[in-house]
Amino acid sequence: PEGLVGNLTYQSISSTAINVSWVPPSHPNGLVFYYVSLNIQQTPRHGKPPLVTYDSSIYFDNLEKYTDYILEITPSTEKGFSDIYTAQLLIKTEEDVPETSPIINTFKNLSSTSVLLSWDPPVKPNGAIISYDLILQGPNENYFFITSDNYIILEELSPFTLYSFFAAARTVKGLGPPSILFFYTDES
Repeated sequence: PEGLVGNLTYQSISSTAINVSWVPPSHPNGLVFYYVSLNIQQTPRHGKPPLVTYDSSIYFDNLEKYTDYILEITPSTEKGFSDIYTAQLLIKTEEDVPETSPIINTFKNLSSTSVLLSWDPPVKPNGAIISYDLILQGPNENYFFITSDNYIILEELSPFTLYSFFAAARTVKGLGPPSILFFYTDES
């Protein structure tokens, strides 16, 4: 065939699935089929072998969430194909809720009534983290905080008291699972 496929577009079905469609090249020169490959952008040459289809659309699922992919499509006939007619399409899968919890990495008693806590973002955020939802549970009270920082100083706590601290990351799609830390404040 001569020419690239036309109108190469994709539609997100979910955060892990897309549908890609195109129109055949303007000069097919026979019955056209297509070599289609989809690879993560960071590792383009370590991907799967191309798929072959006679259709003008293809469905991909089980993709990584919130990930950049490169789709390549080359039209061919039984007589062969030319790489100069390979078209590329950059694809980004949609965001989703975080798959993993934040990693609490610092706990420090600043006094008998205040502590410093900090955390790293989830290993699999599945999107841009917009905030962290924090809950502090004490023997007589619960406190709820929302922050975009990765640390918090909790003050006016009771001395030598057991507290539970929960931290969960949020994307535009919702809240992920929490990390939990139990801690005692220092004696006064």
